[in-house]
Amino acid sequence: STRTKRQSPLSVPPMWLSAARRVGSRLSRLSQPRLSTPCARVMSGAASAFDHKAWTAEFLDAVKDVPKATDPAQSADVLRSLVRTGLLSFTDMRDAPEKFFLAHRLLATVGLGGFGVRFTVQYNLFAGSIVGLGGPEQVESLKSIQAKGQLGCFLLTEMQAGVLSGLIVETTCDWDPTSQEFVLHTPSDKAAKNWISQGYTAELGVVIADLRVGGKSHGPHAFLMDLRDAGGALLPGIRVEDMGTKTVANDLDNARVWFDQVRLPKSALLNKFAEIEADAYVQTTDERMRIEVIGQRP
Repeated sequence: STRTKRQSPLSVPPMWLSAARRVGSRLSRLSQPRLSTPCARVMSGAASAFDHKAWTAEFLDAVKDVPKATDPAQSADVLRSLVRTGLLSFTDMRDAPEKFFLAHRLLATVGLGGFGVRFTVQYNLFAGSIVGLGGPEQVESLKSIQAKGQLGCFLLTEMQAGVLSGLIVETTCDWDPTSQEFVLHTPSDKAAKNWISQGYTAELGVVIADLRVGGKSHGPHAFLMDLRDAGGALLPGIRVEDMGTKTVANDLDNARVWFDQVRLPKSALLNKFAEIEADAYVQTTDERMRIEVIGQRP
């Protein structure tokens, strides 16, 4: 497969610099020790409550077949099995961060390769986005997803975006007041979601699209959606193309994805920061939804 050649910008756009400064400031605040807070004490207690030695042995046993899983189907099956064990919960990024980061370190001893990307897409990007951007009911839905061993992908990067991935989002998601649904659409090939890791094997996805209500754009927002039905077939209006053989990590599937007027229920919008009420866009927190909050975690 031949990747699309992209040109680097000659200068950094002011909006990108502004976004980077806000993220840096937020991460700096988050990095400060807060063990005196109730939340920090709970997290610290949760991390020390599990048997590190026994858990390590169980986790390494669950990923022992990673080196032998040399194609996407085999690799996806290993991850499905790991997910179903519940050894690492989708919410452990928030609830048990020590266990969460230990899993990443242990996986590195087995061999990262494509599976390492697959693992981080599943736990960090897909589930992590729901934890960070979703409302309580949406976060609760992760339990069912994990019990079923379902895989998810994170659909952000678009073909023409290049290094401005996330700042250029041309995929649209319009609110239809008549049907009380969203309409997800790829307006052109340059807006197709590109090099989506685990995009060919996943049943679910968190897709980033420009939310438009009453013809007004509210910028990039995250939507949780089904990509395939119970039998594994793509749902109507969704087209997925395998990106083909790569020079390395061919145990990981990468996909290009298009949407053609795909209908999504109102509940698809991850609604920690925003919601649709009475056919109007409503901000649900003091902090408005911005593209950089996608990279933040509670």
